[in-house]
Amino acid sequence: MIEISSVWGIITVNLLVVDPIRKKGGNLRSFEMGTTFKRGKKWGINYTDPSGRQVRKLISSYKESAENVLKKIETEIVEGKYFDIQKAKSILFEDFAKLYIENYVKLENRNLRNNHGLIKNLVNHFQGRTLDKIDNLAIRQFMAKRREKVSPATVNRDYSQLKGMYNRAIEWGMFFGMNPTKGIKPLPENNERCRWLTIEEQIRLLSFCSGHTWLIVLIALQTGMRWGEIVKLKWRQSQLSHYVDFNTGNIVIHSSLAKTKESRYIPMTNVLRLALRDVPKNPDHDYIIVNPETKKPLNNIRKSFATALKKAGIDDFKFHDLRHTFASTLVRNGVDLFKVQKLLGHTTPKMTQRYAHLAPSDLKEAIEKIDIQKDNLLYNSKFSDETSEKMDSRQKHSGMTVEVDSRLRGNDSVGVGNDGGSVGNEDSGFRRNDNASAGNDSGKDLAQI
Repeated sequence: MIEISSVWGIITVNLLVVDPIRKKGGNLRSFEMGTTFKRGKKWGINYTDPSGRQVRKLISSYKESAENVLKKIETEIVEGKYFDIQKAKSILFEDFAKLYIENYVKLENRNLRNNHGLIKNLVNHFQGRTLDKIDNLAIRQFMAKRREKVSPATVNRDYSQLKGMYNRAIEWGMFFGMNPTKGIKPLPENNERCRWLTIEEQIRLLSFCSGHTWLIVLIALQTGMRWGEIVKLKWRQSQLSHYVDFNTGNIVIHSSLAKTKESRYIPMTNVLRLALRDVPKNPDHDYIIVNPETKKPLNNIRKSFATALKKAGIDDFKFHDLRHTFASTLVRNGVDLFKVQKLLGHTTPKMTQRYAHLAPSDLKEAIEKIDIQKDNLLYNSKFSDETSEKMDSRQKHSGMTVEVDSRLRGNDSVGVGNDGGSVGNEDSGFRRNDNASAGNDSGKDLAQI
C-alpha cells in the first residue's frame, strides 16, 4: 500500500505494509528503508524486519553486493513474503553439516578427519534443531556439558568449528541474523605440557616398536613432525602434499596441509635417511606409510604405541610428546630457540618459549657477566668488612687460587670434551642401534609396510 502526502509543496511517499504481528485494531505501520554500512573491509546491511526486530549483518567486500541483498530483502518485506522465505531457508543442523563438509571442508582442502570428528560431536548434540533455533544460550549449555567430559582445549575446538559453520551459513544465505556464537569467549587453556624423553628412553622405546610404529616414532623423534604430517608423507613431490626430497636431504611440509598454512623444510638426519631408504615402495600408491589392508594412509597406531610404551616402562606419555622430545633435545644441545621455532613451524615464539627452561646454563652465564662488579658494589656497605676479609684471604692464596682455577678450567674444558664425547658416543650409539634396528627391522618389521 502506498501513502502519498504533500507538505509545503513537497511530496512524500511512504510504503505501508501489513504487520504480521498486528496489535488489536489492525493499525498499519510505515516501513523504513534499510541502510548499508562499512566495517573494516566489508559492507553490511541494517534493516528492521516486519516484527520490529532490527537486523544488522555483514554481507560482502563490495558495496554493490550489500545494496543488492538489501533491495531483495526490502522487496520480500513489501510483498509480505519475508517470513515465508526465512522459514523456507531454515535448515536442520545435521543437513547443513553435510553441505558444510562437501562444499567447504573438502573444497578448501581442510583436514577432513579432524573436522569430521568435530562436526560429528556437534551434530550429536544439535540434531533435530534448525539453524535459527540454536541461540547463544544453547551453545553455552553445549560447552558446559562438553567441559564435564573433555578438556578446555577440546571444547574450544568445538566452539571454533561451530562458529565457522555459522559464518558459512550466513555467507551462503542460509542463515539470517547475527552469528549465535558472538559474545562467547573461548575457555582458558593450559597447553604448556612439555613431557619429553631422554636419549636412553628414546632408544628403549624404539627397541619395543616394530613395523609402521617403529618408522613413525623414528620420524617424529628425528623431525618433530605432527601426526597428520607424518601419515601424509609421500615419496615424490605431487600437488598439495608433503614429500621426501633425497636430493636436498629435506622433508618438505606443504603450506596447504600445514597447521599454520606455511611451508617448512626439515633436514633429515643420517639415521632417518638410511631408515627411509630401506622402506620398500608400493607401486599402487605414493604414500610412505600405508595400511596394508586398506591400502590407504594409516589412521592410528594407538594400540601398538601404547604397548611399546608399557614395555619400555614409560608412563604419562602421548604421541604428540615425541614432538616435544625433538624440540627439547635440540634446546638441551645448545640450539637457539629461533631455529627450533622454524623447525617446528611455530608462527610465533610464544609456543617455543616453553622449552627455554631446558637451557638454564645460558641464563647463569648471563648473570655471571654482571657479577664481576660485586666487589665495587659492596664497597662501604655493612658487608664491606666481611668482604675485605674474604678479599685478603683470596690475595693470600692467590697463587693457589690461580693454580686451582687453571686446573678447574682445564678440567672443565676436559669435562666438556668428555661430555661432548659422551654425547657423541650416545648419539653414535643411538645411530648404531638405530641403523642396526633399521637394518633388522627393514628386513623383518619394515617389510610389512
